[in-house]
Amino acid sequence: MPTAKVLLFVVVFGEPLMAHISFAAGMLFSPVMNVIGHWWSKRRGLAFGLVTLGSSFGGTTIPIMVRRLIPRIGFPWTMRTLGFMFFGLLIIPNLTLKRRLPAQPKKGLKAVWDPTIFTQNLELTLYIVAGLFCFLGLYTVIYFLDISAVAHGVDGNFSFYLISILNGASGVGRVLAGRLSDKFGPGNTVIPCVLAAAAITYGFPFATTRTHFILIAVFYGLASGAYIATFMLPVYGFGEMKDLGKRMGMGVTTISLTALAGPPIAGALIKAYGYDAAGYFSGTCMGISSAIIVVIRFIHLKGWKGKF
Repeated sequence: MPTAKVLLFVVVFGEPLMAHISFAAGMLFSPVMNVIGHWWSKRRGLAFGLVTLGSSFGGTTIPIMVRRLIPRIGFPWTMRTLGFMFFGLLIIPNLTLKRRLPAQPKKGLKAVWDPTIFTQNLELTLYIVAGLFCFLGLYTVIYFLDISAVAHGVDGNFSFYLISILNGASGVGRVLAGRLSDKFGPGNTVIPCVLAAAAITYGFPFATTRTHFILIAVFYGLASGAYIATFMLPVYGFGEMKDLGKRMGMGVTTISLTALAGPPIAGALIKAYGYDAAGYFSGTCMGISSAIIVVIRFIHLKGWKGKF
């Protein structure tokens, strides 16, 4: 009976609740990224890195916070505590964020979704395709690092902290990649980040000891964090600032499809063939992504040399 009640609660309340939370998070992400781009040009990459550092900090501390609070105050009050914390933190950007450029009001569906942006902009379309491939494999290590460690005999009380280690390293990667993108160009920064993440994903199935998993967490955190901080920066160069919000919103919405599909596909591969298959699949997807970005770079620069 308790199990049936839990399942009923998840079906009735859990799925709609998660849908609402995901929708709200998506509504927060794109506007914030757009506003940052309004105010920075020369140091835009560093600004992005510092802004995305917040999610790295949250990904490091919140799992530990939840793990410690549930035994002390229970699950309901732990969730309420998180809600109060988010509410307080969100007051700050709501009071301080301001756009620099005037809005471009449009009516109808094209105000939020205009397919001609894809058909008339080859570089943007290819870049979104690259993002689809990258996110198909990007979250495999993040989702299954803890589970794989336990399967190889690592203590569950320690393996829990691998994700916090990964997110902590991710923060360093985000700020570093942001600074490098200002110097060498966001596209030139994204390519090696994706290749590094792909290489580490190929090596992930071969991790068997605590030390191996710590190294995977640190280096994958650096690579994936660097990509997450900079992957939308090249979109600024694919059009004018006036329709940046639409380009970025449509791009992130499209890419989210494979971000959603990637972990279940990897999970199915692990169940059927083991971690090797999931690592090879995910690493290959990210390798294809980097190859597509190289093609975009060549098209954009009309050659191999230059800042992209």
